[in-house]
Amino acid sequence: MAVRVPSIPSGTKMGGGRYVVVRELNRGGVAVVYKGIDGETGEKVALKVLELGPVEAADMVKGRVEREIRHLAEVRHENIVSLLNVFVDGDQLVIVLELIEGYDLLEVLNRKDGVLAEDQARHYFLQLLSGVEFMHEHHKICHRDLKPENCMIELKTDKLKIIDLGLSKRLQSARTLGVGTPGYMAPELLHVGNNTVGQYDASLADVWSLGSTLYLMTTGFQAWEDPNHPKDISKTLYNCIAGRYRKLPPHLQNTALADLLKKMLVPSPYERLTLQAVREHEWVSG
Repeated sequence: MAVRVPSIPSGTKMGGGRYVVVRELNRGGVAVVYKGIDGETGEKVALKVLELGPVEAADMVKGRVEREIRHLAEVRHENIVSLLNVFVDGDQLVIVLELIEGYDLLEVLNRKDGVLAEDQARHYFLQLLSGVEFMHEHHKICHRDLKPENCMIELKTDKLKIIDLGLSKRLQSARTLGVGTPGYMAPELLHVGNNTVGQYDASLADVWSLGSTLYLMTTGFQAWEDPNHPKDISKTLYNCIAGRYRKLPPHLQNTALADLLKKMLVPSPYERLTLQAVREHEWVSG
């Protein structure tokens, strides 16, 4: 298990006094994110704090954290959160990120009664697509955990930014199965028997996650969730493997959006749309 990160009081200085903690923003499984102030620039920043703890505990998350740092350091795009600094403070590793003042996409949906109008969904989807295309085309990196919770929406600009590259991987080296989040993870990434590695096209796995995210934005429902057993993960995964997503609402049936979702959410990755084909689809380009 990962080491639980204790709360850091407001006003605490870190990084040799350069950064001041303002307040806690979010607590995850391996890290806590704080709003902070950079004393050198006066800018607001996000401080992602990981408790290093015992060696055996730190090793469990070391690879994920190293990937996030390495890949964020390489990628510079308006729809991907920027890495500003990294330092060790005592027993804590701190990743300094661009602060996005807003909500994640799931919270935006919740504040819109769970669903977005097509035009607004397209507005966010285009930005998400642009960020993913840039990762794939310019840095050969796949995200592998695209979902609404990993998309932040900046309140002032309405700009979407992709966060959490902890599961990201080079396209050509992506072989580990079982990575991602049920409900957004492509069928080819699921464990089969006792196998934990296998060859798959990681770019097409990201397309599946994009499609599942778009489905949620436009319908208000999880694509693969069994409406009669919404908390049953096994049924969600079964539907995912079978490619059986929930029937679209009547007003979305026989539309360009329905056609796009149908072609993105194909269980066989080699029958699924590529990122380029998604970009060229009439719902996206129209």
